[in-house]
Amino acid sequence: MRARAALPILALLVGTPGVLVPAAAHADQIRDMQWIHQNLRIAKAWKFSRGAGVTVAVLDTGVDPTHPDLKGRVVTGPDYTGRSTPTSSKYWALHGTAMAGIIAGRGHGANRGDGVMGVAPGAKILSLKVTWENKDPAREKKKFLDLNKDAMAKGIRHAVDNGAKVINMSLGGGKADYTGSRTEQEAIDYAASKGVVVIASMGNDGAEENRRNFPAAYDNVIAVGAVDKSFKHWKSSNHNAWISVAAPGVGIVTTQPDNSYATDDGTSASAAIVTGVAALIRSRYPGLTPAQVKEALERGTTHKPASGRDDLVGAGVVNAWKALTAAHRIAVKADSVILSPAEQAATDPTADPPPLPARTAPNASVTKAGTADDDAAEHDEGFSGFVIIVLASGTILVTAGLGLAWRSRRKARQDGSDDEQVGALMGLDDPSPSASASVSVPAPAGPSAAAVSASPSEESRPSVPTPAIPEADPHDESYRPPWA
Repeated sequence: MRARAALPILALLVGTPGVLVPAAAHADQIRDMQWIHQNLRIAKAWKFSRGAGVTVAVLDTGVDPTHPDLKGRVVTGPDYTGRSTPTSSKYWALHGTAMAGIIAGRGHGANRGDGVMGVAPGAKILSLKVTWENKDPAREKKKFLDLNKDAMAKGIRHAVDNGAKVINMSLGGGKADYTGSRTEQEAIDYAASKGVVVIASMGNDGAEENRRNFPAAYDNVIAVGAVDKSFKHWKSSNHNAWISVAAPGVGIVTTQPDNSYATDDGTSASAAIVTGVAALIRSRYPGLTPAQVKEALERGTTHKPASGRDDLVGAGVVNAWKALTAAHRIAVKADSVILSPAEQAATDPTADPPPLPARTAPNASVTKAGTADDDAAEHDEGFSGFVIIVLASGTILVTAGLGLAWRSRRKARQDGSDDEQVGALMGLDDPSPSASASVSVPAPAGPSAAAVSASPSEESRPSVPTPAIPEADPHDESYRPPWA
């Protein structure tokens, strides 16, 4: 594995840029470094969606399609920068490859147990080059900057017209322009009108100027900030009124060109994580609008501010499992399409079988989202959310009651109601412990069984009441850019 030099490469951002640092580990050790898998309940969400059938457009510095963790899942689109960077350059595709790995890496080796496993390993990547790495010499020449002026808008429109369901823009306006442009806003509005979810990073100069950063500050964009490993606001993450949610942005291991790896610090990584969760939602609930996907992401957060939202983390820290269950409630209420895992897989026959999550969680002790209770919950995957141990055939009901009581005690300690989420996904009218005692125990649902059992009754599942969330507009209505 050939390591690259550490580069501050958050595309088009100045101030305190995100930093990719080569990971001193072999591919078989990388999975163990992916601490977000357990802490964001990603493996649990994979029981119902892995992103199959969803194309995610990565508007960035380019993606290396030959990396073993991305091979076969990347389509390379046009280069809109006006000056291509040769693949032999040390400034080629660093940032874009990193984002693609976080979103849709699928590992490699036996059972794909080595390398990076992204949040949505079943998704495909459409790579569109719209900028250069921060230290690329092209960035210093005005003639190239002039050619690059509308690259982002062109990339957005190409993504929409070529089947992307989610667009990731882990980049920003930088020193060239902190006012945005009508052309870019119109392109984003076009994406929204076509049902495409657009996600962007807030920026990394929050500890300094904390500038208005585009595209995050545009309307119809889900703006993502960063938290550290304790799930507290990362000091360099920009904090403004238009933030939607936050996600981990420290020590995020990911892919790099030349079959290498790096750890990423910055809101770029945070936006990529949220993009992956959006792809999971899009795969299972393809009929939800961008506004509904945003609502699911915001409802399905942990570490919510006491006021319901704030300028530091928005509605809270994204959680894959909670976001998926929130999306389920929204889809049921809207009578929207709900695809079973089998139906999702049918949309993309090339999608892989269930991936292996992280084998260990070396950083769990420094997080507040990943607890012993969360880890224990991952052992229930064969039972669709219920931990029931049958001691003897004559004591099934007693044992089930003990199991539900244990979950009730755990519920009081967790951030949010896990039983309520399971009830929503399994279609129960009242997922409370007292009501659930009379519900028959679902059959074990491994990958194949889940695909069969999840399908027949989902279309007619009743709506589950959801708690009210504060009315909040993540955009500052008092501001009007000069081009508006």
